[in-house]
Amino acid sequence: MKKYLFCVLLFFVCNNSFCQLLTNNNVSLTITNGAQLTVKGNILNNGTSTINNSGTIDCSGDWLNNSTNNCFGISQGTVILNGNNQNIGGSNTTAFNNLTVVGIGNKKLLQNVSVGGNYATPSGILSIGAGFIDLNSQMLTQNNSSNISISRSTGYIISETSALLGYGILQWNISNATTGTNFIFPFGNNLSGNYLPVNFNVTTAGIGTNGFISIATYPTATNSTPNNLPYPTGLTSLINNGGVDNSPNTLDRYWIFNSGNYTTVPTSDLTFTYRDSEWDLSGGSTNTLNESQLQTQSNNGSTWTTPPSGIANTISNSVTVNNVNVYNPIWTLSSSSSPLPIELLSFDAKAVDNKKVVCEWITASELNNDYFEVLRSKNGKQFEKIGQVKGAGTSQQLHNYSFVDLSPSTGISYYQLRQVDYDGKSSTGNIKAVSINSNNLDLFVYPNPATTHLNIIFPEELENVTLRLFNSDGAVIISKNIFSNSIDTPILILDVANLSNGNYLLELQSIKKVFQRKISILK
Repeated sequence: MKKYLFCVLLFFVCNNSFCQLLTNNNVSLTITNGAQLTVKGNILNNGTSTINNSGTIDCSGDWLNNSTNNCFGISQGTVILNGNNQNIGGSNTTAFNNLTVVGIGNKKLLQNVSVGGNYATPSGILSIGAGFIDLNSQMLTQNNSSNISISRSTGYIISETSALLGYGILQWNISNATTGTNFIFPFGNNLSGNYLPVNFNVTTAGIGTNGFISIATYPTATNSTPNNLPYPTGLTSLINNGGVDNSPNTLDRYWIFNSGNYTTVPTSDLTFTYRDSEWDLSGGSTNTLNESQLQTQSNNGSTWTTPPSGIANTISNSVTVNNVNVYNPIWTLSSSSSPLPIELLSFDAKAVDNKKVVCEWITASELNNDYFEVLRSKNGKQFEKIGQVKGAGTSQQLHNYSFVDLSPSTGISYYQLRQVDYDGKSSTGNIKAVSINSNNLDLFVYPNPATTHLNIIFPEELENVTLRLFNSDGAVIISKNIFSNSIDTPILILDVANLSNGNYLLELQSIKKVFQRKISILK
């Protein structure tokens, strides 16, 4: 009969050993090549403990790393977790090389961990049998860039904690994976037993050092109104262009993406998998979706966009979108008949040759868009319509628009865009400030750059002048009314000692004339 020992290590070299509990205090533990250390209980690393593992560690209890390092360094052995329910935690992350999950239990992360090794060319494998790895709002990183470095039989990785608790993230350092390499992020739902993978199939390799793709996912309540709560971080609503909650037309699941360490991100075909209960009214959802109309949509933190294509497979419960090279943080699936709102991508207004103002804007797609109105204001509050441009109606393509104001006002003017639907509903966008100079006045300002004051020499013909100083955002920070008979000399000294370093615009406006000077404050 085998005897199992309680072990407290002072110095240990293992060939083949068995322990009930292993506590490693401030020493180096070595498992030689071909040897196995079996621990029928917890493994606890404390202090400055290290484990040089060239063999196998078989553990049926919790793994707790409280050492000041990642435990394994550059050693290339294997750790097998073969208990029922086990925790991987401690005060510091553990850098496993090969990690194998055996049995049907739940391996829960209480701390971030990595797999694949920390040596020059990591090649360690994460092997998931019939059990589960519960990320539990932690991050699991696979350093091995091979697409087969995460394998499974019937088990999967549970990522499903909401934004309120913190995402459970699987990061895969895929580096510059070549065209045709398919990475399967093996997510699943342990309550329903559904396997819900995300496929990241590289179609054009990225460029960068240690580039990574990370993904998290979670479902939302299927029988509440609205039924897509809690929202991901940065998302405040699912209101559509008509001002109506679009939750009934949106799948009850989100995916959270991130990419990093790339100068050029890879292009990929993405496949998302979902459960029937996340769209089907008969499954308890309050949605009114047609499954065949599901399409992917992503949000960059302020705007929903629609990728170029989406193919729904109602047999495999999946949607595939091709040629993706922008990995916005928030993804979901919505109905193509009632997509989430596609807002204005950009709007800008610029002076050209000090004679005209060119307004330009871009839409990613449009829904029932009749036309745009271009508005102008002198004070940024009361606007007038100066032009109209026909919209594209309903479209899923990028559209570029422009309008030229051939008779702009001198001085600072403000431009705004109003979008009008076929039913008359409208919305307005951001305001842009534009300056048109009048060069007919003989005005001198010095010193420029200034430190504490500006000397302003007035033209003799100017009377009853309004002086304004604008910051770089177009906001008025100084305003004075100046009467010619109140000035003994045609010089005004303007105190700027309290202004911050930067660029400003000085404007003098009389009844008939306007003059502007760009000035700088440098202290």
